[in-house]
Amino acid sequence: MIKVATRDSDLSVAQTKALVDDFKRITDEEFEILAMKTTGDQNLDDRFDKIGQKGVFTKELDQAIIDGRADMAIHSLKDVPSIFPKGISLVAAGLKKDVRDVLVSEKYSKLDDMPKGAKVGTSSARRVAQLRKYYPNIDPVPIRGNLQTRLKKMHEQDLDGIILAASGMIRMEYAEKIASFLPVEKFVPAIGQGYLAVTAKNHSKLSFLLDWQDQNLWQEISSLRYVMSILDGGCSVPLGMCWEKCDGIEILHAFLSNRDASSVIAHKIPFEKNYQHVVVQMVEYLRNQGAEKLIEDVHNGC
Repeated sequence: MIKVATRDSDLSVAQTKALVDDFKRITDEEFEILAMKTTGDQNLDDRFDKIGQKGVFTKELDQAIIDGRADMAIHSLKDVPSIFPKGISLVAAGLKKDVRDVLVSEKYSKLDDMPKGAKVGTSSARRVAQLRKYYPNIDPVPIRGNLQTRLKKMHEQDLDGIILAASGMIRMEYAEKIASFLPVEKFVPAIGQGYLAVTAKNHSKLSFLLDWQDQNLWQEISSLRYVMSILDGGCSVPLGMCWEKCDGIEILHAFLSNRDASSVIAHKIPFEKNYQHVVVQMVEYLRNQGAEKLIEDVHNGC
């Protein structure tokens, strides 16, 4: 019996069940899902940078592995920090869904249709910065909670819309609630958005994962997480990066800014040679444009 730790939200449990079902294509192992609350689930009042820079949705799950209560944990990859607790590592990732952000609104079909002063809910530093950069007429409104909670708050607070990850809406079969998909050119997603991740003890005997893992997808994911290892500033930094296939060509998009989007670095590079080659070029470009100083300014409250 393999015990699997996950957050106790409906979305987390649903995507964990989906991943476990996919594992069963490869293995005859039995699985038990252990749902638990994390720091990010318990504190819905403070911004993420106030309750901890990293691991707010993963610490408790990885601790369950360390304590021997679980054999693995399943996360949304975008929630997984670049630095792990001692003895824990990222061992697999997959079941990629649409990486884009979406607008959920019952009043407007697109952000472009919204009038000055329209209120759009999000507590993501990245999404707030992107709204301020590309839609300065819109007022971002803090909104925390799981998917259902945020949908409920949209009505309770009479918001004109909220911005969410397409992958979560699709996994919960809420696609009909999506007003529009937001273009990657403006709303570059969080690193790892749309993927599911597996963490476990180093040298874990979960051998079936070797057969399950799509190696091309692993290289794609590893390239994005390489950027995190170099430039990661935690969830308070408005940073986005993703691969997008356009007319058969894969393109790496990046977005980095300060909190109010008065200083923005945005860039894209087409695929060449391999994933790692392209991300190394992207990191060099971001650094040359002042990325590390910009991240430092965010941490200093600028």
